[in-house]
Amino acid sequence: MGFLYIVSIVLLIAKVMGLLAISWLWVFAPAIANVIIQISIVAFAIIVTKKV
Repeated sequence: MGFLYIVSIVLLIAKVMGLLAISWLWVFAPAIANVIIQISIVAFAIIVTKKV
């Protein structure tokens, strides 16, 4: 009985952590995407200028 109780608590914590992670992703995904786009633009510009 104790083992099942521990498992249920672990699953509950995992569920809460998963929900928090999803909600944080909703907040940070646009910012991260924006940074990645800017970095790729800069990298592309550097590649183009090195080739010329």
